[in-house]
Amino acid sequence: DQHATAARVKVILDHRHIQEEPGALFFHHDVWADQNPELERKVDTLYAALDLLIKQSRDPDFPYHVASNAVTIKNWTSQLTGQDLRGTHLMGADLSHAVLAGSDMRT
Repeated sequence: DQHATAARVKVILDHRHIQEEPGALFFHHDVWADQNPELERKVDTLYAALDLLIKQSRDPDFPYHVASNAVTIKNWTSQLTGQDLRGTHLMGADLSHAVLAGSDMRT
């Protein structure tokens, strides 16, 4: 279930500053890249959970650093093209070298 996965990921992202650990994310991406279809499904589930956490940051009571970590992970391991990021709170996210073609980042 996407919401259950998002809840588990939120607990992890709520206590770590992903922006300070880029090596771990690049390792994660390299290990999971071009693996078997089962791993691809798990990655897809993770990305869906990250998308949900990013969208939840539209709620002012949602911890913004969770969404910041989530969008940083997506930026470093995937891409952000075509994302609806309107009204999300992403303060502190690492968007360096982000490909944002077709993404909406209006406040």
